[in-house]
Amino acid sequence: MRHKILIIKLAALGDIASTSRAVAEVFGALPKDSEIHWVLDAGYHKLAQSMTSILGCDGIQFHAFNTERLFRGSVPNKLVATAGLLSKCKAIGPSAIVLLHRDFRYKLALRAVFRVPIFGLHLSIENEYDMYFDALSRLRSHYFSAHTPITNISEFQQFKKGHVGILVGGAANTKGTFFEKRWPHLKNFIEKLVLKQNFKISLFGGKEDVSLANEILASETLRNANCSVENFVGLLDLDQIPNALQSLQYFVSIDSGLGHIAAAVMTAPEQKVISLFGPTDPRIWAPKPRTPNQMNIVYRGISCSPCYKNSGLFSPCPYTGENFQRCMKEISPDHILDLIT
Repeated sequence: MRHKILIIKLAALGDIASTSRAVAEVFGALPKDSEIHWVLDAGYHKLAQSMTSILGCDGIQFHAFNTERLFRGSVPNKLVATAGLLSKCKAIGPSAIVLLHRDFRYKLALRAVFRVPIFGLHLSIENEYDMYFDALSRLRSHYFSAHTPITNISEFQQFKKGHVGILVGGAANTKGTFFEKRWPHLKNFIEKLVLKQNFKISLFGGKEDVSLANEILASETLRNANCSVENFVGLLDLDQIPNALQSLQYFVSIDSGLGHIAAAVMTAPEQKVISLFGPTDPRIWAPKPRTPNQMNIVYRGISCSPCYKNSGLFSPCPYTGENFQRCMKEISPDHILDLIT
């Protein structure tokens, strides 16, 4: 009998990256006759395909689903969208389901339709990636006890020493843009890094970050810089990002999806991912390191931080004026420069 394994993880950017990595960790220990199907938002299809291919998981069948009405629609529209999701899953005919969403309503809906094992999230696990890996590990144990780790990670594109990637903007997902996560000192940090003159710098971000990137590049310091500054902001498709990040020695990011992609693909001993946290809890949302000393998590842990709730909402910042967004302002550019040696 052919095993059809259905993974349901619809969005967002960092979650798709973490799911790809967790799938890669268990891929080799699944039955040889397994078909792996993944239902996800249409906007992340190419990224998931690129990530899983890089991590040695060719052959996964992706099923794009439009989540607009599911995440943002009215209650009647959400019900219609949920019925559409169930119909898509039913057409696959899975023999086991891995549900990587916190919302218990998904599981209730699946239980009403399917009579197959459903492996969901254990919410007692703090870190998001660990939750995904745990669910997929329980699927793996359902078939086999062996664990086959990723072995082809060293075959990635050769990184270049002195090449620093920096996320400009960021903080957007399916629920909105959370400007509280952004680093107010970003422009000052880039100007200081440029003055060192011994780094190649690449800027990353989405189309919504183009104006911010242009503002940074218009700085007199950058216009007169002797070092190379590449601007990829708004120019890369999602499936191109993993390959671009592989070539970096350092990647500096706020809490973002690109930070999770970087943690999955930047695995040479000299490669470092530097993630800046303030309103969100790094115990839950920080990328999981793949190699020793790969990650530098920078978090000041002031009394009001973290203020992000898993519902997708922030508590109002208790500070005003110069102290507004204090949790991110207390991360100094000089401290991040010291991490780039």
